[in-house]
Amino acid sequence: MKILFFLIPLLIFSTSAIGIDIQATGVWNVAIGSQDIVAGSGKNLKSSCQSSPGATALTISNATGKEWKVSVRKSGASWPSGLTLYVRRTNHGMGRGAVSGGTSFIPINAFDSRFFSGRNDRTTIKCQYKLEGMSIDIPPGTYSFLVIYTVTD
Repeated sequence: MKILFFLIPLLIFSTSAIGIDIQATGVWNVAIGSQDIVAGSGKNLKSSCQSSPGATALTISNATGKEWKVSVRKSGASWPSGLTLYVRRTNHGMGRGAVSGGTSFIPINAFDSRFFSGRNDRTTIKCQYKLEGMSIDIPPGTYSFLVIYTVTD
């Protein structure tokens, strides 16, 4: 039985020059094993899996009266070719102001990609992950990288 294990911790950067802060809480651990085999032993794995809709909660603070944008990227070297991690926003969070965009899955790349935008302080903006490209051709092991969220005005 092949077991692949993916650990996706979170790292957050904020732009302190403008005073807006971002904080993320959550982690998604994925263990791929015999329960994920499709069409019998030795065939293949289901090609994708998803986290819970609230795997990560983001909080934007010190943004009263300000518009902001959140971008996302990944960092880490030990990631097999063919695997893609996606993220989407699953709620609007709470607080004054508004949030828009980010409700469809977007790939998380090594460079900043615009995720969603908003105005004013918001808490508990929930995010969900999707992992695609799983295969029995990927060697067993533990694979991880950081998901980095950045807020700018």
